[in-house]
Amino acid sequence: MRTSVSMFTFILVIATAPAWLGWSAVTARAQSPGACQVSDTCIDCGAPIEQEVCEELIGDCCDDCCPCWTFRADGVAVQRSTTRSQALFRNSWGTTGVELLNSQNMNFPTEVGPQVSATRHGPCGWDLEVAYFQVDGWAANAVVDGTSYMVTDVNGANFIVTDAQARYTSAFYVGEINLRREWFDGLTLLAGFRMGELDEFYGSYGLGARSPVPVSLDVNTFNHLYGFQLGADWEFYNMGGPLRLNALCKAGIYANAATQSIRQIDTGSTDETLSATRDQAAFIGEAGLAATYQVTRRLAFRASYQAVWLEGVALAPEQISATNFTAGTATVDTHGGIFYYGGGLGLEYRF
Repeated sequence: MRTSVSMFTFILVIATAPAWLGWSAVTARAQSPGACQVSDTCIDCGAPIEQEVCEELIGDCCDDCCPCWTFRADGVAVQRSTTRSQALFRNSWGTTGVELLNSQNMNFPTEVGPQVSATRHGPCGWDLEVAYFQVDGWAANAVVDGTSYMVTDVNGANFIVTDAQARYTSAFYVGEINLRREWFDGLTLLAGFRMGELDEFYGSYGLGARSPVPVSLDVNTFNHLYGFQLGADWEFYNMGGPLRLNALCKAGIYANAATQSIRQIDTGSTDETLSATRDQAAFIGEAGLAATYQVTRRLAFRASYQAVWLEGVALAPEQISATNFTAGTATVDTHGGIFYYGGGLGLEYRF
């Protein structure tokens, strides 16, 4: 997991470096005479700004009415939806037994993750934004008492075990870089590049009912998503006071390089691993609301609520039905969908 996150961060830095260099050239040109204004009202007080005054302030990297930077840092409490139906344990052999545990019973608790962004304000309302979000602590555990049949593949093949346990973990990382432009009063349109990583693990464990040896099934999935998005940020309430309200939406199509690796172990007789890869088109959509309350010229408190929808990804429990240990074959099921939703609190700082 650490290696994957480090590689994700490295790729994000490499991808954004050319954009930052280009943006430095743009902002340098903005300091020349004739640069147009960023806004016709002061960001802090809402008072009108004369064109000539704002041009001069941009050249000096003004920190009052035309800030050069906006930084945001939020802690977001996020809930995650369950998977599609997948039997994990039954009370008898094959596919006809009563389910004792289904993947939909593996409910994740709410977890908190950081969400940060930095926006470089440029001439004529053009801004460059870099943002990052992650939650890597989702985990759900379950216990199946007594004797049960651990489902291992699409055939309903299974191990007979006692006092079984199951664990399901998930982590989501996403970074993005957006070019933003205020086209109408309060309405900013954006376009950018986004990449995400969804890593999951499902494991079931127990002791063989016929012979008390450890028995387990482990599934790992990795989704590497790269693509472009469009969106809009609408400041629908700003009466010149300390409170501002925004609505945000984004949507994009992504290339998903998905992999799965599944292993069944019965220390008395079996140790078999199968794996597969697949390229799949995926979708990420996002919508949210944010309230910002200015407490000083530079500092503001933020409260937000957002929802994110992923479609076309590989989820760990769903790979059981994409595996056939009897035939020794496996594919990647990328028909999974996830819905994230939650609220956050944080700070905004501008200078």
